[in-house]
Amino acid sequence: MPRHKQPDLLDRFWASFSLRGILLHQATLFLVATVLVISGVVFLWENYQHTIADPTEFQLTSDKIELPPAPRWADADLRQLILNDDQPSILDPDLVSTAASKIRSVGFVENVNQIVKSKSGLKIDLQYRHPVAVIELSQYTFPKVWNEDMPDVYLPVDRQGVLMPRELADEGSLPKICMLYPANMIPGKEHNLTTWSDINDTRIQDAASIAQYFVNDAARIGIYRIVTRQLPEEAVDDLPFQLWPVNGGQGTIVIWGQPPGKEDVAEAPLEQKLVALENYVKQYGSLDEPRGITIDIRTGEAIVVPANKVAKESRDELF
Repeated sequence: MPRHKQPDLLDRFWASFSLRGILLHQATLFLVATVLVISGVVFLWENYQHTIADPTEFQLTSDKIELPPAPRWADADLRQLILNDDQPSILDPDLVSTAASKIRSVGFVENVNQIVKSKSGLKIDLQYRHPVAVIELSQYTFPKVWNEDMPDVYLPVDRQGVLMPRELADEGSLPKICMLYPANMIPGKEHNLTTWSDINDTRIQDAASIAQYFVNDAARIGIYRIVTRQLPEEAVDDLPFQLWPVNGGQGTIVIWGQPPGKEDVAEAPLEQKLVALENYVKQYGSLDEPRGITIDIRTGEAIVVPANKVAKESRDELF
């Protein structure tokens, strides 16, 4: 009896292959359903998008921008700057970076900390510049150059040494930054300086970084001047900054040391200096009290400097 030939693997595969099986296969049904859903969504969006979603819902408007209250010296509206009359879309992927770039270009803004975007708009956290001291331009700072008939001039700066509007010079009792020949300053032409510009003088920047910690307490503590004897041409100088009372050598002069972050190896950090100075004022009163002494707080303690070790010029007028 003849033997029947067994179908090979390929024959068995084709024998089981049928159009009905393919059409009703789960994978086929899933693929067809997916295509239909996507096609339906595309069709509906292209033809009825204005009915499905209101485009104005995603337009960024002024009331959708949350900002800290601007200081009175702000000379621009940050919300209008961001909008730029365009009413950009909240869905724009570049909205945050564009807004940050615009805000950073504004002089009265010190730093943009964070911008959070959501469907409700932009929430912006930033820091504004505030005056912490004034640069003193007078016969003290320009000896033999400042005309006796010229009134003293005070230029306000923020904690980074950026020049602020002139009218802020009377903002409370701001300490005076006093040094010989402040950079970029020409007697009689100081008003040509541009507001919000950096003053290219490390001494001013360092003094301002100290002044920021006394901006609200200078009058109470008795700080009238922040003094440095460094000269403008000295690239490196370890001469310490000093805090002077209004009556000069008749009160208490404080040897502060180097600015925050630039302390010498053996010098106490900022916090210890502030505590030492505060404790001294609590015990003995304002630096303006007529004691005629000098204290050194560079070690983190208020140490009275013997009179025979205090330079004569620090007892007299400024320079």
